[in-house]
Parts: sequence; structure tokens; C-alpha cells
Amino acid sequence: MGRPSIQVDEVTLKRIIENAEITNQFQNRNELFSYVAEKYSKETNVIISASVVYLRVNEYNIVLKTPKGKKGQTKIPKGERVKRGDKFSADTSAQKTFELLRNEMKREDATRFLPIVAKAEGGSVKAIIKLMCLTCANYETNEIKHCQCIMCPLHPIRAYK
Repeated sequence: MGRPSIQVDEVTLKRIIENAEITNQFQNRNELFSYVAEKYSKETNVIISASVVYLRVNEYNIVLKTPKGKKGQTKIPKGERVKRGDKFSADTSAQKTFELLRNEMKREDATRFLPIVAKAEGGSVKAIIKLMCLTCANYETNEIKHCQCIMCPLHPIRAYK
């Protein structure tokens, strides 16, 4: 057996909704229902919530002038999207890191991985992950395949596995 439904007078509810829509400007129906619930509770001494108002509006087929809200859509000013590669090129610490990587690769005779550095500078996340694994495994791809460092956050997505 379910809960007993809250009795709401249809005529009183319609009157409060009509007066509320005439006197106030609501951004969405949730604001309207909250306002009507408060007014109805004060006027009739029967405490109801906004969700009860919503249910009764649907049950009584009351036509509302207030527009429906748009779930999760806030108005955010849209600007130009900055590419990841542009962010890296503007970041001096990232540029220093890439320069250090290039120099280290030249010393370690791992120049075959320089194209990966170029992709990483362009903003490729996949290339950055590869570089991280390569530096950790001393530029040996077979070592990455057999990596036992399960505490590394990149272990599940490592390259060359």
C-alpha cells in the first residue's frame, strides 16, 4: 500500500498559479512551483512542496505561461577555443621540459623518438604518455611491455604493451 496522496484544492491552486504568473516573472517552472507551494501553504495551512505542486499541475492539466527550464544549460560566453599545442607553446615550463627531453634523447642515442617529442609539443596526450613511459624505461620499448610498476598512474594505459 502506497502513501496517501496530499489533498490539494484545484480551484485554490489554479488561482494562486494565475496570480503568481501575472505578478511575478519566473525564469523556470521550478521557481514557480516553489513560490506556489509557499503561498498555498500559508493560505490553506496545508504544507506542500514544489514537487506536489508539479504533480497536481499535471494531474489537473493546468496550462502554465512560465517556460520550462533548460536542464544543465547555463549561458557561458563562448570564445575561441585554444588548441592544446598553443597552450604548450605558451607554457615556458613545458618548453623547458621538452628541451630537456630532446637533449637527453641525443645523449642516450634515442633520437628515433624525437618525432614523439614533436607530437607531444603539438599537444598529443598519447605522445606525452609514450614519452613518460620511455623516460621511465630508459628508452627501451621492451621494458615498457614488461613494466611491473603497477602503482604508476599510467600503467593501465601505457604504450607498447
